[in-house]
Amino acid sequence: MTYVETSDFDRALEPLVTKFDRPEPMPHHVVRDRVMALLPSVPTAVTAVVAPAGFGKTTSLASWISSLEIETTWLRLDEADRDPARFGRHLAEAVSQSVHDPVSRVAAAALCASCTVGAGSRVTPLLNSLAAREQPLHVVLDDYQHAASPEVDEVIRYLLLHAPRTLRVCLSSRSQPDLHLTRLRAAGDLTEITATDLALDVGEIREVIRRISGMETSDHEALQLQQATEGWPVMVALLAYAIEARGDTSVSQILAEAGRDLDSYVLEEVLASCDGRAIDFVRTTSILDQVSGPLADAVCSESGGGARLAQLARSGFPLEPLETGTPWYRYHQLVALTLREQLTNTSPGGHIRDLHLRAAVWLEEAGATEDALDHALLAEDYERAARLIDRRWLGLVNQGQLETVRGWLDRMSEVSIENDPALALAAAWTNLMAGELDHVSRPLAAARAFAGDEPVLPGAGSVASGVALVETQYFRVIGRLSDACDSAEVALGLEAEPDAPGRARALAYAGVCRFWKGQFDQASRLLNHAAGVADRFGNGMARLLALGYLALIEAEHKSSDGLGAIVADAEALMDDAGLYVHPTAAPALAASGLLAAAEDRPDDALAKLEGALAVASIQAEPGLLAYLNVACAQLLDNLGRTEEADRRRLVANALCRRAEDVGFIAARCGGHGGEDVSPDVTLTGREISVLQLLSSSLSMPEIGRELFVSHNTVKTHVQSLYRKLGVSKREDAVRVAATLGVS
Repeated sequence: MTYVETSDFDRALEPLVTKFDRPEPMPHHVVRDRVMALLPSVPTAVTAVVAPAGFGKTTSLASWISSLEIETTWLRLDEADRDPARFGRHLAEAVSQSVHDPVSRVAAAALCASCTVGAGSRVTPLLNSLAAREQPLHVVLDDYQHAASPEVDEVIRYLLLHAPRTLRVCLSSRSQPDLHLTRLRAAGDLTEITATDLALDVGEIREVIRRISGMETSDHEALQLQQATEGWPVMVALLAYAIEARGDTSVSQILAEAGRDLDSYVLEEVLASCDGRAIDFVRTTSILDQVSGPLADAVCSESGGGARLAQLARSGFPLEPLETGTPWYRYHQLVALTLREQLTNTSPGGHIRDLHLRAAVWLEEAGATEDALDHALLAEDYERAARLIDRRWLGLVNQGQLETVRGWLDRMSEVSIENDPALALAAAWTNLMAGELDHVSRPLAAARAFAGDEPVLPGAGSVASGVALVETQYFRVIGRLSDACDSAEVALGLEAEPDAPGRARALAYAGVCRFWKGQFDQASRLLNHAAGVADRFGNGMARLLALGYLALIEAEHKSSDGLGAIVADAEALMDDAGLYVHPTAAPALAASGLLAAAEDRPDDALAKLEGALAVASIQAEPGLLAYLNVACAQLLDNLGRTEEADRRRLVANALCRRAEDVGFIAARCGGHGGEDVSPDVTLTGREISVLQLLSSSLSMPEIGRELFVSHNTVKTHVQSLYRKLGVSKREDAVRVAATLGVS
């Protein structure tokens, strides 16, 4: 694999502004005792506040939290958090900011694991850490609808199912989250607040109007407004701003003039209190999710943005300060949407693209790379976007944030990717890591066409060596060991200088290929050299890969002393860098299991090997999966579990038969690389694992948990299996599996 240094795995978050501070109340905020009474003084396991935008979910929660004597961490979610690895990283950061002892590196790394890792592996280290706490912790996940996705939902479901008594979770969301809360509801451990609860009553409407506009309204007028808005707090507040702006206008008059288009009318009334320059300012800056004075100046090409934002906030314009004492603001989302629509309707497309470009330039200079990238893509400045992607993609991929990077690449045109060797290599590697093997060859071929001396891949000295490094792992994953060996030798020749950027990786890759060829002495020399170079340059992942295979060589030589020493080094590195759920760790985890077996601890050995299998399934290299299944079979035989052992051997055999060349493990499995029942069907190692479990009584979610992958990932592999096997039903796939020896 192509890896970043260990330090990249621990890189601090770079949000434009903090995501972890409790929001401040809007000007003229009204404390709603009726809603506070619905929220318990002692929080239940889960509090779910579900209502459309503008119902005061966040404000009500902030008021409630302030009244509790419980340690609280607040996480404001956005659409980028749909990437499960990014969500996990932000959750780890939020919890670490709250608890006195930061979340352990292992727990943080598990939460940041790739989207192919299942919920149990992600969440268990965090749960174990929180279970050891004496004081309760309240975690607020604000605006959960932005992050909701099958993978993130699965993480939260597991978290709630196994939460210790010290953990309380609160979610605010515009839509009902798919979190299977029935059990908690039945146990009385769920507090639910809905739009009906948050809708303003007549008395609250009168108070909001009075606080904002200074105008007293009658019960009849407040009732009219309640009927027109259904108690929607944001509409009531905006109407109060409109009354304040017009001064002598009654509620009845505004309702009569607005007709059915109350929201658009009210916003126009709010804007009517602004002069022309202010209206241009808010429309222009509405393209920004978060805005400060200097950023507003850059986008508007004028000065004074900070003072204008402060004046708007003081005047009661729906502009929310993001943190007391800092000059950052956010427009209310409904207001921002309407302002953006007005901007689109009144400005040519080229002007709006230019605004995004100005934002991208300022944000890039400020070091907010990912925010700059989003605006560069909206500006259709693909050259700038490519440069920004190149700066961040490899670090994010190795942190497991595959969906974030794939989202960026999807917004680039195919021509842009194929004409840029850096982007082409990014696409090839990201698809490889995500298991999308059908989408690796094309960008890899595009990059190969540019092979020269210029460095484009982080950790590689040239396009050619970058291609060779990616090819090596690709060929191993699809079971073409000889081709992998050839590519590794090319990479080694291109990274020949002692201080070459990819020297440690090339040595490690070449050593791994020699290992699978059964050439253990040559492999040992290469891997020892790789470990030394990696240690010198701080490349923790390349060193862990080398140590893992050096340990497997010791296991092959039956050298328990040598095996124990290397496993100890590898475990220390995994603990320090939090790499237990990264695919690089699979060989070291396997060696730890083999050490336990050599020390006559069969149950512990089997558990460790099963853990190694789960991590190896992320990449699903057939040779390694077959090796681990054979090791498990030998242990199961020793434990008298013959039927399970036979099943493991069948799987190992099938893995070897479905691959062209996996090296020495094929003979050990009783199969031969390249021999196939049907030459027209080629299954990946991960697909074989899924096919094996389809033959059991496990449900799809249970198969996901068994393989430590998400339910969504299982469905993707099942669809691919059906297509390759020419079937449309599970029972037909099982029948074909039996003919392939996978049952």
